[in-house]
Order: sequence, then structure tokens, then C-alpha cells
Amino acid sequence: MTEMNRLATKGNPVIHIHSRRGFGFTEGSYTIQDVALYLRATTPPDDLPLSTWTHQQQPAFARPSAQSLASWIREGLGIDPVKVASRRRAVTFHDLIRMRMVSLLRTHGLPLQRILEAEQFAREITRSPNPFVTEPIWTFSSDAFLRFKSQYLAISRKGQYALSFLSEYLQPANHGMWFDEEGVAEAWQPSASVVIHPGIEFGAPCIERTRIQTEVIWSLYQAGDSPSFIARSYGIEVREVRAAITWEERLANAA
Repeated sequence: MTEMNRLATKGNPVIHIHSRRGFGFTEGSYTIQDVALYLRATTPPDDLPLSTWTHQQQPAFARPSAQSLASWIREGLGIDPVKVASRRRAVTFHDLIRMRMVSLLRTHGLPLQRILEAEQFAREITRSPNPFVTEPIWTFSSDAFLRFKSQYLAISRKGQYALSFLSEYLQPANHGMWFDEEGVAEAWQPSASVVIHPGIEFGAPCIERTRIQTEVIWSLYQAGDSPSFIARSYGIEVREVRAAITWEERLANAA
């Protein structure tokens, strides 16, 4: 059992409510609409100023709509969404993480086709079928890098070796990712004290180290309960309640 799974056993019992996220599956599943919402709420990441975008980019370029994600899938992502409701499709947690990486790389000015080529090159050298889920990726300017045999390769340039001085400037692109003992992404922390784990609450965003859905906290707060009252009710800290509210506000603003 990994550390994340051990932590998941703590906190309040499961709260059975109707959520906009999750469809009663044993593992996390996400509609294309929810994936797009998460990406808009978290892209570009806080440490990537909008001024780094290329002149050709518009906010929609890096903050995709559900229609944009559907277009990505048609253009070669190789994801096969499952029909869960009328005109709605759901993808897995790993599909979510993969699309998250694509979205992050697009904030650096990489077009979709070049990202797909970089992913294919990474598959070939790592022998991982899903390197955007299993391999740490770094970025510099408009290029993506992968560490291979103690050196950084520019996977967006078909494996050119990075000059040694560039290692000081490379930034990790796996923002908020948690990896298990086998090096596979097992959870995503999209915001402070908020974690999305496919095996916890059907993959809904929860307060870190608990099974308390942020959507539940948001509903109570919207109904008039104060953060201090909510914190006492759940036996958590006020800062955790405020973190859940902050995340839900980001989702509301991105909707």
C-alpha cells in the first residue's frame, strides 16, 4: 500500500451526495466537460506568467473548452471516451493527466502535432506506453525535455541533447503530480490542500488526506456556514476549509 493510499483511510466516512463529478464507478472517471473545467482552472499554472505565452496564443489556446478536447482526441490523442450519459463521454484518470500535460505544453507554445510527436518519441526511448503519465517532463522556453541516462533530451526536437547549462533553467511540467512506487501518476494536487485521486470518492477533488469532497465544503459555505463552523463539524483545520473554497471558486470562475 502506498503512502497516498494509507492517507486515504483517514478522515471522515464517505459522504453520499450527488456530485457533478463521478458516475458511481469504482475508480475515478471524468466527463470531457469536467476535464476541460479542471484544465481551465489550472492552466497556465501559477508559476507560469501569461507574459510567457507566444504572440500567436489566445487564452482559449491553453484554456481549452470541451469542444477543444474533443478535437484533440480526434486529431490523434488515441483516447477512447466511454459513454456515460446522453451526449456525454467520460475518460479515465490517466487520460485526464495526459490531457493535463498536453495543455501545459501548449502554454509553452507547442502545437498539438508537435506534442504528439514528442510523446511518441518519449514512448520509443522509455518503452512506456504512456510517458506523460509515467515520466517526469521538464520545459524550457517552447521545448519539452525528458531525463534519459543521466542526460536531458529535448523530446520536442526528436531527442536533441540539452546543453549542460540548460539544466539550471529547466522547470518541471508535472505540476502537482504524485507518483506511486512504480513511477506512475496516482494523484494530482491541482490546488493547495486539494487532491484528486481516482480511488478516493470516485476521483472527486477532496481535501488532502481526507475523503471530504471540496464540493461538499463549497455547498455548506454557499448555504451560509462559516469556515470555522465547517472546520469544527469535520474535525479539520480552517485553512483546509478555505483551501477547498478557493479551489471551488477557481472552478466557478473557469466555468
